[in-house]
Amino acid sequence: MRKYIPLLVGTFVSFFYCTGAIMAGEIIQLPKGWKIQPALNSSSVPDQNVWKNAAAPSKNVNSFWYQQSVSVPENWAARRIFLDFDRIEGDAIVFVNDSKAGELLRPGGEIEISGQAKAGAENTIRVFITRNYT
Repeated sequence: MRKYIPLLVGTFVSFFYCTGAIMAGEIIQLPKGWKIQPALNSSSVPDQNVWKNAAAPSKNVNSFWYQQSVSVPENWAARRIFLDFDRIEGDAIVFVNDSKAGELLRPGGEIEISGQAKAGAENTIRVFITRNYT
């Protein structure tokens, strides 16, 4: 079995809103610079003093926290807002503003964050990625 490193591959993550049943609207790509730190599990709170800019994660660590802040435009209020993870290498749990938004399995996908995102404000996106998901 190939041992892979849990990470956001290429870190192409965008968020967008949709109107009605059609996925259309403004798309904003998140910057590629994620903060990263090793994680014990998804319930362990990341240490705010340990964050460092994304570098090559170690092959000896099974789980990582990734974090980034993003401003959601004020005119997105009352709209359905989604995060789209182009590809993740591992299984992920996504938190927005310290509230669990959902889970993704490899290779990636979309998660609705309407209930957690605050339009017109800075929002913290935190992703727990592991290769040992249980």
